[in-house]
Amino acid sequence: MHRGAIESVFWAQWGAQELSFQPCLPSHWYQAEITLVRAGRSMHFVLVNDSLVNALLATGLPASQALTVGQALRWTTLPHSSSFVLALQTT
Repeated sequence: MHRGAIESVFWAQWGAQELSFQPCLPSHWYQAEITLVRAGRSMHFVLVNDSLVNALLATGLPASQALTVGQALRWTTLPHSSSFVLALQTT
């Protein structure tokens, strides 16, 4: 059930070496966060219903990398701990 809830909101699609998001956050949610752990890697994702600039400012995570919706992330090459911001608005 937990996996179903995560997949319905975040639409996290795991592959053997890649991960991508096609999120479907409710319009009244400004932000959602999830930390995924796989093969000893901790990956923190913040999804924000705003532009990329505002999303990066809102999260306050200076080492976060920007991801776009649908962008494939090769998780097998990531360091043991990483964080990402996905902006859900293009403007």
